[in-house]
Amino acid sequence: MENYILKSINSALEFIEENISNDFSLKDIAEYSNFSLSYLYKLFNLIVGMSIKEYIRKRRLSKSVYDLFNSNMNILEIAIKYQYNTYESYSRAFKKEFGLCPSEVRKKRINVPLFKPITLNGGDIIMENRNYLLLIDIDKFADINKTYGRKFGDLVLS
Repeated sequence: MENYILKSINSALEFIEENISNDFSLKDIAEYSNFSLSYLYKLFNLIVGMSIKEYIRKRRLSKSVYDLFNSNMNILEIAIKYQYNTYESYSRAFKKEFGLCPSEVRKKRINVPLFKPITLNGGDIIMENRNYLLLIDIDKFADINKTYGRKFGDLVLS
């Protein structure tokens, strides 16, 4: 069970990437990564630094930019592809993330800062979109001992 927690979080990240345009639930991710939903939610946030929902939203919006530039789909079709039910909900989320409307980005071909996938390698988090490597210090995992018990803390260190 070496690095069980990091491997499980990495499995969750892989599941999200493989299913980014599909309809899935947090329960589906938890089952795939062999965690209870509550542990997955808490540990994902602790290790990745954001909630699963926020991560999925950022990834879906970033993937949608590719379709805005490289497909003939209208904006509603892109919104639906990435699990937004309406043009309005997609446009609102897009503007909140990028500060621009999707139609403006498409029409003017404006480059926006994309949120690329996060991958875990050992004790490191690689955030490709930031072009840097964030090392997780062992001290960061002290919260795991307090919150989830020494058993989980020991798993992180193994």
